[in-house]
Amino acid sequence: MSYLLFEFLLPILGPAAAEYWASIFVVGPL
Repeated sequence: MSYLLFEFLLPILGPAAAEYWASIFVVGPL
């Protein structure tokens, strides 16, 4: 799930922003 999200955000926001949002979506629900 997080991998697909990362692949989706990467070309739009860039690697730094994609990693940032991916970390939020991974840690948030926990």
